[in-house]
Amino acid sequence: MRGKSAAIFVIVLAIGIAASGCWERAEDLAAPGGVRASWKYVEDAWGGLAAGEPRISAGGVTLPLRLGVHESKRTDSALCITDLGAGVKRHRIVVHLHKGICGVRSVTTYAATFPHPEAGTYPVVYDDLLAGFPKIGEVRIP
Repeated sequence: MRGKSAAIFVIVLAIGIAASGCWERAEDLAAPGGVRASWKYVEDAWGGLAAGEPRISAGGVTLPLRLGVHESKRTDSALCITDLGAGVKRHRIVVHLHKGICGVRSVTTYAATFPHPEAGTYPVVYDDLLAGFPKIGEVRIP
């Protein structure tokens, strides 16, 4: 009976995810790290994203990220942030989030750490080519 319950749960979950407009395959969302979240998803489901004031150390830069910049347009109760990252590309800091099934791999601290770049002022953008790499902040690295 336990096997039948698990199978029914997966089917119901897949139907719920498909009905929510989230077209990624359920097994991709359940995989470690999930799938990269588009800027549209970040805006609609998580209320946008903004970069905070960086913490700089000899080992690198930690950039806090804040969700809920505005009211979200939807709620996907089974999907959470499962990974995030940032790095410097072409004199800008590029940030990305991954979404996946909520659980033990869910991210609870919204900050990305990356190697210390050269001194300067860097725009912070979300890594989504189709959205035109939207700017979510700017940081100064001494």
